[in-house]
Amino acid sequence: MLGVLFAIGAVLGGGSYAGYRMSGVSRASRRARRAVREVGKETRRSAVALEAPAEALDSAAHAFAEARRDELRAATGIETLKDAGAKNVRWGVLHEAGLHTLEDVRAASARQLTALKGVGALSAKRIRDAAKRLDEQIGRRAVPPPDRELSQSHAPELVKRGLDLLDARRTLGPVTQRLREQHGDLRERLVDVKKESGFFRWLFGSAARGDREAVIARSDELTAEAQGVLEDTGAEARALREDLSRRLREPSPDAATLGRTYRERHAEVCSVLDGALAPKDVKIVPLDPEAGTRMPEQIVEHVEALKLQVAGLSVVLRRYQDFGARFLIVQERTILGDDMGLGKTMQSLAAMVHLWATDEGKRFLVVAPATVVESWAREIAARTPFAAH
Repeated sequence: MLGVLFAIGAVLGGGSYAGYRMSGVSRASRRARRAVREVGKETRRSAVALEAPAEALDSAAHAFAEARRDELRAATGIETLKDAGAKNVRWGVLHEAGLHTLEDVRAASARQLTALKGVGALSAKRIRDAAKRLDEQIGRRAVPPPDRELSQSHAPELVKRGLDLLDARRTLGPVTQRLREQHGDLRERLVDVKKESGFFRWLFGSAARGDREAVIARSDELTAEAQGVLEDTGAEARALREDLSRRLREPSPDAATLGRTYRERHAEVCSVLDGALAPKDVKIVPLDPEAGTRMPEQIVEHVEALKLQVAGLSVVLRRYQDFGARFLIVQERTILGDDMGLGKTMQSLAAMVHLWATDEGKRFLVVAPATVVESWAREIAARTPFAAH
């Protein structure tokens, strides 16, 4: 008897569900889900596209950094191995064998070293161990960005990739963020639509024709908004992705043009090159006690705890600039005494943008010599959401 009842229930339930799938409520709900899903796919495509210039920059930075480290190894005399633990070694014998630099020693095997007159197994081990330690120190050393003339090998490619990343963040970045926000809003509304248009709600809760039509209308409204996002923001993102893909495939511009752009945007480009060139397993901190830049720990903690709000600043700050801007905000009354060319203007503008974004300030007074007033006005107009008067 129970088996018969279960069979009847399955047939009736199956028929009801088939009817639900054919209903206007279900079809409208599925249309909304597909439209919102397409917005999500568009968002992910843009996010992935932003990773391409970053990966290209990492590859170029690796080639540039290794070339600089190889130059340092080739310029490091073997006598430096003394400080790395190679004691009681007959350096003259190594020189006679043509081993003059760290690079030469790295290329020599233990057998080649012990074949030299006066170099036993113990001396060979000391030499190789010291070379390994010194090589590891060089590998952990941060490589500075290219010189302004781009005279070093791999420098033009590195700078081009840095510019590509900056341009991608400036153009595709905001559109991708807008897509994320719009997709998040659509997903939240889709949750309500899914609840209203579910099978059991359709079967028991919205039997009245007017209720079902209202559910269909809300689903269709969500579908229309998602399609509008795809046609507006999505189309803009697609065009920017295509442009970015094309630029990534382009060869570097001529040296003169690239060098001029690098000099004009030097601080901005270096802001991304610093991160790409830093050894991945080394933590870079803004203060170096050994360099004489000690600061009370309490101040350091307060500065590092502040989250800088600079979404309105159209430039990426270098690490020390980020710290300097936060220092200005935390200390309130202080002097920023960085050397010329290190970006004191950008740090000051970053502090202003933060105060503006957090509603702690709306108007800012710049007191400067008349000769640089025009420069300040130009930077404010180009880098911040403010109008200079």
